[in-house]
Amino acid sequence: MRYFWDSPEAALFGVAAVLTKGVVHLVGRGPVALLTSVEPYALIVVAVIAISLQQSAFQVGALQASLPATTVMEPMVASLLGFVVLGEYLHADKAVAAILAIALVATVAAAIALARSAADSEEMVVAK
Repeated sequence: MRYFWDSPEAALFGVAAVLTKGVVHLVGRGPVALLTSVEPYALIVVAVIAISLQQSAFQVGALQASLPATTVMEPMVASLLGFVVLGEYLHADKAVAAILAIALVATVAAAIALARSAADSEEMVVAK
């Protein structure tokens, strides 16, 4: 069974999201700034590694076991890095914050349930 915290490719996709923001900023400064900065090259390396790891995860088991982990982890890592590294934040009152917290818990619970059901179905196939 694969959980969202066992998803390095999703974490790398979160890093790629932060690097993408830096690359887009550099595009506005011109080609010299873009080509002489480390961000575009780091983005390429991170994206290639993330895609390779994701494809390996998809080949190892059922899609419903590996996809939920990526689906949950990538925006969590991107949001955390956006907050910590880029200084971004969300203005939300208590009601909106409560709704976001409930949505996060529901998303994680659904991903875990989907991964468990995939693991159970794989065990039944192997047992036959």
